[in-house]
Amino acid sequence: MRRILGVDLVAIYLGGSYALGDFVPGASDYDLLVVTARDLTDDDVARLRAYHPDLAKRDPESLQLEGDYTPRDALVSAGTTRPVWWFREGSLREPDFMLSADNIMNMRDVGIALVGPSPRELLPDVTEDDVRAAVREMLVETPDASTERAAAGELLAVARSLAAIETGRPTSNAAGLRWALASVDPRWHEALRRAAEVQRGAPVDESDDRLRRVLSEWRASLGLRS
Repeated sequence: MRRILGVDLVAIYLGGSYALGDFVPGASDYDLLVVTARDLTDDDVARLRAYHPDLAKRDPESLQLEGDYTPRDALVSAGTTRPVWWFREGSLREPDFMLSADNIMNMRDVGIALVGPSPRELLPDVTEDDVRAAVREMLVETPDASTERAAAGELLAVARSLAAIETGRPTSNAAGLRWALASVDPRWHEALRRAAEVQRGAPVDESDDRLRRVLSEWRASLGLRS
């Protein structure tokens, strides 16, 4: 990053499940926020387009890196004021609104500074109500239930979201699961445990649509579309 961005590299923060202590090797992503002094130039973009796939070839674990290149002046408590370049699975992606209040709070409160100042010095403050509003917006989005593995991720996302709405704090899949097993109707527990097993790499029989059915039923019980 220093070689590519030079003096325009302000900070790199590692957050998500890693910073929360719930990282699952081989399953969890490394959630990163790269803060820059300004918008990426065309030359920056060209170098990053080459860099991410090259890094993936040299270090396959880098396929689990996921994050955003965010100009410092675009950061606000709700995320960013404009679309920003982001990366996932070894490639740079077109600008989009990827950050939300729960991401910012996570990075600010527990994020690990890999480069630059403490995230509390740089990132905007976020309230618990900001987090709740962001999570409610995500919950109403249509989930990806195209496969059983995708449905497993969506089930854990519902649990994580409900926990965040109650607490006003961002949380990990593992913490969301613990909260759900103590707080939601027991009829969803078996599917949630199975979803966690799938997230950790358990084999999936795509002819078995149990998780997809439970996802649809649980979301319907919450008044959410499937």
